[in-house]
Amino acid sequence: MDPTAPNSGDANGGAAADATAPSNTTVTLPPLTLRDVPLLPSAAAATDTIPNPISRHPYFHPPATFYISPGDVSLRHAFFDLASASPSPLVAYRRAGPRAGVAVDPARARAAVVTCGGLCPGLNTVLRELVVGLRELYGVRDVFGVAAGYRGFYGPDADHARLDLAAVDDWHKKGGTVLKTTRGGFDLNKIVDGIVARGYTQVYAIGGDGTMRGAVAIFNEFKRRGLNISITGIPKTVDNDIGIIDRSFGFQTAVEIAQQAIDAAHVEAVSAVNGIGLVKLMGRSTGHIALHATLSSRDVDCCLIPEVDFYLEGKGGLFEFLYERIKQKGHAVVVVAEGAGQELIPRTDDQKREQDESGNIVFLDVGPWLKSELGKWWKREHPSELFTVKYIDPTYMIRAVPANATDNLYCTLLAHSAIHGIMAGYTGFVPGPINGNYSYIPLEDVAVAKNPVDVNDHKWAWVRSVTNQPDFMKPKY
Repeated sequence: MDPTAPNSGDANGGAAADATAPSNTTVTLPPLTLRDVPLLPSAAAATDTIPNPISRHPYFHPPATFYISPGDVSLRHAFFDLASASPSPLVAYRRAGPRAGVAVDPARARAAVVTCGGLCPGLNTVLRELVVGLRELYGVRDVFGVAAGYRGFYGPDADHARLDLAAVDDWHKKGGTVLKTTRGGFDLNKIVDGIVARGYTQVYAIGGDGTMRGAVAIFNEFKRRGLNISITGIPKTVDNDIGIIDRSFGFQTAVEIAQQAIDAAHVEAVSAVNGIGLVKLMGRSTGHIALHATLSSRDVDCCLIPEVDFYLEGKGGLFEFLYERIKQKGHAVVVVAEGAGQELIPRTDDQKREQDESGNIVFLDVGPWLKSELGKWWKREHPSELFTVKYIDPTYMIRAVPANATDNLYCTLLAHSAIHGIMAGYTGFVPGPINGNYSYIPLEDVAVAKNPVDVNDHKWAWVRSVTNQPDFMKPKY
């Protein structure tokens, strides 16, 4: 469709967008900027390509429309203000999917798959589909699983297991990661030396923002050494805090299990006199799980996320709000993301400096702290009234379950998108959906992009309308 073509209206003859605009209005969109992904040196120098092996598949005969055109792109932003005097340039990415010609000879390909960081529903599905896709679609026979994260490329306990269809057959039904995973252990030269020593030509790194930053460093080292090795990062974070892409795998499963925890907290709260059900959910820097679980549940009275400050005592504070809600309903349910309220929790000097193996500041446990502070406040302010708090932390249960049907499908599409990109000769990219269209995004873009909850958008407004919680803005005196 030509974006500058006159708007011809809808199928019923009415105005398509603006009832006040003439039907022959011509709109010129701003210029398009393509955020392209690099090619392997061998692919960039090649004068022709290899016919895609999928075309010779014995059971599947792809139609002409199956392959992605070299010019197909997807736009990062789906909505534009045509009335803006100075619209921003349109940012585009290459569409993911199989190409009619590939730049990699499957017979010479040797692939390594690795999982890094914490657990997430769907990890084993991604691993399984990488093996199945490489072997069944492209005929790659040398596929290896690297145990124990990035340190598995060089550590003393490095275990590189050849993976075939029989080995991975039921992995999608299992939680966790069959390959094992660790945090930290990133030694760039040792990792690249290990990749070279084992003759790998493709690396599939599955992990969160730290893993993506590591993949950027590995990609740059490949370039510095002039190596013809491709790398792709498959974004994994149960918190959904990776930017640009629509969502990360495992997130929908996490919301589903989180809602079960909220349901349990609600039962406990309504079954007690002046009962409060308190649920802590994952979300170090973003509150997406808490937000979506709150909207799904409709039993939550207050949702606390890292993006929104709150305070405990005094007029307009959290405790006063909960007391009033209990007086109205007889109970209350509170959902708090793990990164919320961290600035309110007292820290020792050692705790202020403490970091985990990935270099993140260690968070204090907001759930037990909030339960304790609420109990002390109630005892002080309302000593003659009964009060019960039931605290539920489903964190490890959420991380460890297998992916649900929606996430399983998503993991399959992610894995196959990664394979298609690698076989086409691309490297240094991340596959992921942008406005529903699977695309290839430069690794360095994803490594630095964040995805906080936009507290000015409609989703947070819906949370406020469901809970009727206040802004928790301290009054100005």
